[in-house]
Amino acid sequence: MLSYVILVPGFVVIGRGGFQLKPVGIIEAAQYAKPENSALILNTGFTMLKSYGKERIELKHYFSEAEEQRIFDPIQTSTPQNILPNGTNLVVIILESFGNEFVGSYSNEKTYTPFLDSLINESLSFEFAYANGKKSIEAVPAIVASVPSLMDNPYISSPYANNKIETLASILKKRGYSTAFYHGATNGSMRFDSFAAQAGYDKYYGRFEYNNDAHFDRTWGILDEYFNPWSARMMTKLKQPFHSTLFTLSSHHPYYVPPHMKNKVIHGPQPIGASISYGDVSLRKFFEEARKQPWFKNTLFVLCADHTPSTSTALYNERSMMYRIPILFYHPGGKLEKKKEKIVFQQLDILPTALELLNVEEKIYSYGRSYYDKGSREAFAYLEGTHYYFRDRYMLTFTDERARSLYVLSTQKKSPVDSMKYQRNNVHLYERRLKAIIQRYNRDLVNNQTRTP
Repeated sequence: MLSYVILVPGFVVIGRGGFQLKPVGIIEAAQYAKPENSALILNTGFTMLKSYGKERIELKHYFSEAEEQRIFDPIQTSTPQNILPNGTNLVVIILESFGNEFVGSYSNEKTYTPFLDSLINESLSFEFAYANGKKSIEAVPAIVASVPSLMDNPYISSPYANNKIETLASILKKRGYSTAFYHGATNGSMRFDSFAAQAGYDKYYGRFEYNNDAHFDRTWGILDEYFNPWSARMMTKLKQPFHSTLFTLSSHHPYYVPPHMKNKVIHGPQPIGASISYGDVSLRKFFEEARKQPWFKNTLFVLCADHTPSTSTALYNERSMMYRIPILFYHPGGKLEKKKEKIVFQQLDILPTALELLNVEEKIYSYGRSYYDKGSREAFAYLEGTHYYFRDRYMLTFTDERARSLYVLSTQKKSPVDSMKYQRNNVHLYERRLKAIIQRYNRDLVNNQTRTP
């Protein structure tokens, strides 16, 4: 009995890989070896246990591979725009749950984000910007690797998480950039530390690296008002040029606002309003600190939300509105055009656009397209068995192998009219494009071909 009492807990600890918040997964191997060598860390038994019971995606055969490639091909070459100087730093800031509903520049109603609104006025931004998912764990691969999660299991926690991918970090490292990922949550949260290693980031900074639990919110991690300016100071330690990603957290449920800030934030009918306002105040603190740093003026900032939050507002519960987020490109030197573009733009478009602004000419694997590619704009997402495809002011829904509805995006009202029977040509065009994307995505994930040859 004594052996049983000792051995069983021991096997549980060994099996889950320690006492951290989540058991170790396949992607954790990237923390102990270079991504290309992570398979050497794993063993067959462990991989089988971790992948057993997880839904595998199904190969699709809508078109021949030749026809599929004519319709959609993620292999593309970035074109330097020569707008910014060579060696410009890149800072990507992912704002937790900052949906357009709470951003006055886009909602045209009460704003909870006066500082973000001021940045939007100084930036290249997008009226019809979309998240590619509804979860934080779906947003990070979309933003830093231009890889969506078009399946029930988010990419990071899927059996394909150890696939070889190309990211902003891995591409820029080849050009001499140092890289770091900052997220104030407890290390291991949503496996961002493991994904950062898999994505090629040199360093990861979380709650443990911050090392001051006096600023811990007792739920997720270090409060943004402290972690954000600390991250700005830590970036100064990186060798220039550098690329860093900062993911905020305080506007996540349960929407905690520290007592000393409750009278300094904007409140509204939904609890998240005050939390978004607190996140905006904390974003201001980041930029106040960043402006003091020697790298600030030579930096391209990309700001976007990870996803929209749950809401009690009928309009923003509509599928045509529930993916709308802020995305903006800001350069302190004013070299970028200050403009709010009325075009579709998605998280997947950030990687190719950022590379072109950094004057990187590279063959890349991307499900998005640069802003400077003047072809038709599109965005897509997947939720609970339905694909959503946004293009030319329309949203197509695709379920059970066929198109189901078509809605006009510019009609901002509850229960918009289905235009499918009036737009047959567009329905056919959009459905073919979406099928080609799905077919290529599924095949490349299964065959571990999510990068350039």
